[in-house]
Amino acid sequence: MLEDDVRFKITVKSTKNGGPCYAGHKPGDTFECGYLTPEGLCGWAYHSMYPFIHALRHTESYKDVDSRLVKKDTVQIACPDNAWVIFEIEKL
Repeated sequence: MLEDDVRFKITVKSTKNGGPCYAGHKPGDTFECGYLTPEGLCGWAYHSMYPFIHALRHTESYKDVDSRLVKKDTVQIACPDNAWVIFEIEKL
């Protein structure tokens, strides 16, 4: 298996109405990953996250202040299901 020296922490920051999403994610849930998809994370959500994970992996800091809440090595994104869940991706 490919070794990965860049790791990411994915945290569920919020959900609409405070309830779980269809995949069962709820605020406070966390996942860690490198090159492989984190076990238990919704595939649709990961599909939306992947471009940001890739950008974070290959840049020192990803910035796009006009359209996203971004901090150094951190980005927040919404799931593709009508933004039901907000995730935060942090480069560790």
